[in-house]
Amino acid sequence: MMTHQYPNRIHGVTPCCWENRIFVSFAEQKFRPFAPKEINDPFEHMICSGYLCLVSTVKGKVYCIDDRKKENTFVELESCEEFKQDRSRIKFLIAGFYHIMVVKESNNVYAFSDEVSSDSGEIGILIGDSNSAKKRLSQVKTHHFIGEKSEITHAVCGTNCTILVLNNREIYLTGRMRESRIDFQKISIESDPMISSLSVGYDHLIVKTVDGTYYIFGENEYGQLFSHVSKFKFEKLDLKDEQILNLKALRLSHLTCKVTPNRLDVYGYIGNTPLGDYVKEKEYHSSQTVNGWDIEPYGGFTTVVICNNRKKQLMAVGSTSNAPSVPYNILEKIKTDHSDLSQYIDSHDVLDVHCGSNIIGVLMGSPRQQILLLINLHKMYLYSVMESQHSSGVVPCSDILIKNWE
Repeated sequence: MMTHQYPNRIHGVTPCCWENRIFVSFAEQKFRPFAPKEINDPFEHMICSGYLCLVSTVKGKVYCIDDRKKENTFVELESCEEFKQDRSRIKFLIAGFYHIMVVKESNNVYAFSDEVSSDSGEIGILIGDSNSAKKRLSQVKTHHFIGEKSEITHAVCGTNCTILVLNNREIYLTGRMRESRIDFQKISIESDPMISSLSVGYDHLIVKTVDGTYYIFGENEYGQLFSHVSKFKFEKLDLKDEQILNLKALRLSHLTCKVTPNRLDVYGYIGNTPLGDYVKEKEYHSSQTVNGWDIEPYGGFTTVVICNNRKKQLMAVGSTSNAPSVPYNILEKIKTDHSDLSQYIDSHDVLDVHCGSNIIGVLMGSPRQQILLLINLHKMYLYSVMESQHSSGVVPCSDILIKNWE
């Protein structure tokens, strides 16, 4: 293969995701920008636990910043030797309030516990020392339910639990969702449908199947599951011919967001401040007219964040210092605090948003569709100069960005 002065630069082609940035706000409602530590190891996934904001990179490193320690930079999370030797890419970076889980493309699962005993069940059973997850990312025992022909296709964390989906069908749950489990146990939907997506809050779970059907599971103390009777058995949601664009349980919360073509509804418990006009003692319901095709709901704990990339709006509302009862636009706040980043904000999209107790983390960068287009162009280039054996050669999506056509 040809060598170049810059290994990742080929005739105007430069690393693509290095422009991904993270903006993190703790209790002071001031968002601090963070860029990757290495230009060739861009941010790929981001998540927030109760007190930590974590990010993983293309090379498989995991960094965190702790709200309680008032840190000014991301610190690499310590990991076990198995994690270091596992060269596969990180597929899922997920977190509950006190636990963090990393799922790799190798199907190996790793866990880290923040100030809790690792025998409380939310991370399953570790290989080796049961307390090692309090010190570093440690491998979770999964061979008893993940076979050679199985693939982890979905992974999410509730506040005190972890859920893995195998082959888009089999759902396994560990930890506490009303009942406590010390290891992964299978929970089934009666018709065994193929799963498209799932989201989980404090103690409620919403599953969407490939045919657009929704199933709900868990507690409904605050109306987060509509008229569903509290029971820990999957129940098919009656949509009453309503077109649902998005139905999501917000992480670490008793909240559910429902998006239709012309309306956004938020159900559940937001904290001490009511979200909207309709208020019961603990149960809130907010409804507003929107263009549902343009928005994506995020949030967690007692915060709701609504993203509209077309209008460059990232509206936050809730009952924490970072998301007060009066909505504000996070992107405008970042531009006000960091005027030098105004052009960056205007030319990039919000890719992901996560919330912890007093944390809001925002991942920004180039839309994935644009990256995939650039990947294909790069494959074509390699094929044209005979640097690839065939035109479908795998090129990591982190490798390129066409800056100019010199």
